[in-house]
Amino acid sequence: MTQSFRSMEKVEIDAVNERCERVQTLSETENESYQLVKDRLTGEHYLMYVCGDVRHLMPLEYDDVISMALGEQDYQYPEHWNKPFLRTGDHSYFVWFDPVGAEELEESEWLAEQIRARLAAFKQKGKVDLDETRKFLEELDQLSRENSQSSE
Repeated sequence: MTQSFRSMEKVEIDAVNERCERVQTLSETENESYQLVKDRLTGEHYLMYVCGDVRHLMPLEYDDVISMALGEQDYQYPEHWNKPFLRTGDHSYFVWFDPVGAEELEESEWLAEQIRARLAAFKQKGKVDLDETRKFLEELDQLSRENSQSSE
C-alpha cells in the first residue's frame, strides 16, 4: 500500500516530483505560481506554491479543490495557509510546518518578554511586602488574560 504524504514526517522532493501531477494552474507570475496537484498513487490533492526555489504543498479536502478550481476560494500564501503544510526544508526533503503553532510561539515569546520586563521592574523596587506582591501577580494575570483574548 502506498503511504500518503500526510502520514510522513518528511517527504523526499523526488517522491513529490514523481507522484504529483498538475491538475490546474490557478495563477502564475514571473516570480510565483499556484497549482492544484494530485498524488497519482493516493488520489489526494494539494495546493502547490512555488516561489523561486521555495515550494510549499498544502493538503486539500475535496471541497477546497472544487472551490479553488472554480475560483471561489482564496489560496494566496501566507494569508490563506492556516493549516499544516509541507515546505522545502533542505534540498532533498519537504518537512511539515504548522503556521498556527508558529503564531502561538511568537505570542508566547512576546508574553514571556513582558513578564521578564515586569519581573525585573518588580525586583528593582526592592519591596517584597504582601500588597506589592499581590499587585504584581494581579498585573501578570491581567497581562496573561489580555494575551489570551487577543489570540482568539
